[in-house]
Amino acid sequence: IAILENIQRENLNPIEEAVSYKRILDMGYINREELSKKIGKSQSDIFNKIKLLSLADEVQNYLLNNKISERHARSLLQLGSLNEQNEMLHRIVNERLTVKATDREIDKMLKNKRKIKVSDDDTETLFDDERGKDKMDIDKIMQEAKDINPEVAPTTSQAPNLMATGMDKPSEPLGG
Repeated sequence: IAILENIQRENLNPIEEAVSYKRILDMGYINREELSKKIGKSQSDIFNKIKLLSLADEVQNYLLNNKISERHARSLLQLGSLNEQNEMLHRIVNERLTVKATDREIDKMLKNKRKIKVSDDDTETLFDDERGKDKMDIDKIMQEAKDINPEVAPTTSQAPNLMATGMDKPSEPLGG
């Protein structure tokens, strides 16, 4: 109850809000739908806030300290690598990029990345190669979830279903 009251304070920044939502959902007492009804926000709003926690730590710190806007941070979510997120973060701050300019620069980065081939024998693009190398450490995330609430935390084998469906807890296999 205290966390719900804390969320409803008007002066929470997006990272504090995301952490609060995640904690409530990780407790397992309510799901995203119930939480959305209790706080008067849509399920997608809650999901999008929680996604901010997947940003590079430096990006989260800048957002936490109001050095970038939430919209800038959302744009950075398009970048698969934490290094790319940090590089673009520094450009946003140093060049004082607007959100629109940031989106244009990120689009350019993504288009250029898709054009580069890893090798003649390999049909994967550099984008695909980096996504595998830099993807979030699922085991680490799952361990942190277990530390918060060991009875509710999903197993690593359930993680792909959670990530693919965007659900806060496992339900049914994809396509089913």
